[in-house]
Amino acid sequence: MKKFFKILKAGLKWIILVLLGVEIFSFLLITATNLLVFNQPWEGSPANYDAYAIFLNADGVQPTLHNPAGASPGTAGKSPRRLWLLGGSTMRGGWVQPGETIPSYLAEILNQSSGPDKVELTNYGENSFNSLLETKYLQKLLIDSDKPPDLIIFYDGANDCSYFNQYRTPQAHFGYRRLQGLIESYSRSYLSLFKPLNDALYSSSTLELFDRFRQTMVAVHPENPVPKEFVAETGSAMNMSRSWQEPTAPSLCWCGSPSCGWKRGK
Repeated sequence: MKKFFKILKAGLKWIILVLLGVEIFSFLLITATNLLVFNQPWEGSPANYDAYAIFLNADGVQPTLHNPAGASPGTAGKSPRRLWLLGGSTMRGGWVQPGETIPSYLAEILNQSSGPDKVELTNYGENSFNSLLETKYLQKLLIDSDKPPDLIIFYDGANDCSYFNQYRTPQAHFGYRRLQGLIESYSRSYLSLFKPLNDALYSSSTLELFDRFRQTMVAVHPENPVPKEFVAETGSAMNMSRSWQEPTAPSLCWCGSPSCGWKRGK
């Protein structure tokens, strides 16, 4: 019996060491990849929790240059048209100066003429956002705003495809696995009673490495019905966004990246 427990103890020790070694290896590999891709040891930028959009960048709204200072000259106090732009880091300009973002370039083009109509652009792009989070963010913006914009532009595609490919679900978004584990696992098993241990399991580097490997190395089968569900849910979210605008109904425009496909609605 003593020999059995001795063997069992040694086996458990090696299992723990192997699991710990795999976790350390995964952590180092992910950190090295983040340094190579993002020039920092973590993915994404500092963020704050938000009940509507799940999270928002801690630095707040990205400034937009070349906006009109006030009412357009020669228009007897006519207010500029208002344009909101939503998207991920490409729209926000997460790695460039505020004057080098898409909204700043667009504001310069739209406001460079001496005509009476001016446009005030607001950059609501958020690092790591996809269309799912942006529709949630739009709901928050409309609730908080006294006056809706004249036009709303979404620029999406890269993050939608990236997170779908990583997690293989239409509801995928940045941090999906960790948030799912935090909500769904509680009270489903006795392990969830030990919250720090349970959270560590769903946030483990090994599980993240598995998701990233599947994202880059395992193709989605052409007959898999989930991509169609993903497209359908995205379209439903866009249609719902239109209904939020009533009765003012500003125009909505979705621009797809990188295919440049677009869909416009009233």
